[in-house]
Amino acid sequence: MSFILFSDSSCNLPCDVIAQHDVRIVPLSYNIAEETYSCYEEGVPFDSKGFFDRLRAGALARTTLINTDTFLRAFEPVGLSNMLDGIATKEKVGRAIL
Repeated sequence: MSFILFSDSSCNLPCDVIAQHDVRIVPLSYNIAEETYSCYEEGVPFDSKGFFDRLRAGALARTTLINTDTFLRAFEPVGLSNMLDGIATKEKVGRAIL
C-alpha cells in the first residue's frame, strides 16, 4: 500500500523530517500589521522566535484557513481534481435516483 503524507505548516516538523519522509506541506499564512507572512517555505525553518518576539512586543497576528487555490495546488499532483470530479458525479447520480 502506498500513500502520501500531507500536513499544513502548523505541524512544525523539522525540515530534515519533512525531507526524510517526503511530507507534503500545505503552507498556512498569517498577517501582522497588514503584512502577510508564510508559515512555511521549503527547506527554511519557521522563525518562531521572531514571530513570538513580535507578539510579545504587542503585535496582533491574524490567521486564516488555507484558501481554495492553495489547497488545490497542493493536492493537484496526486489527482485531487479527478477524485473531486468522481465525487461530484456520484453525488449527481445519487440525487437523480432519489
